[in-house]
Amino acid sequence: MVDQTGKKEAEAERAAIKLAQKSTHETQIALAAAPPSRPVVVASGSAATASALLDQAVGPLPTAELSNLRETVTGLLSEDPKVSAGEDAGTN
Repeated sequence: MVDQTGKKEAEAERAAIKLAQKSTHETQIALAAAPPSRPVVVASGSAATASALLDQAVGPLPTAELSNLRETVTGLLSEDPKVSAGEDAGTN
């Protein structure tokens, strides 16, 4: 029973780290599209550090997953309301 609890906790921790990893990569992608400013530079540095540490902890995200994140963030940042709402991808 203790082994199962420990395994579930480890799995939940890994899932949380993977989610944080994806979020920091999304943040990096969004910040790369932002107009340059001191806050963007500071946030970009922090996001890059967090992404690197998370990649080191759990391994890098697969290329396909990074590509999907880029597409998602690009859609969210789009000035076309249909694209940012996900209508073009059929997700609405």
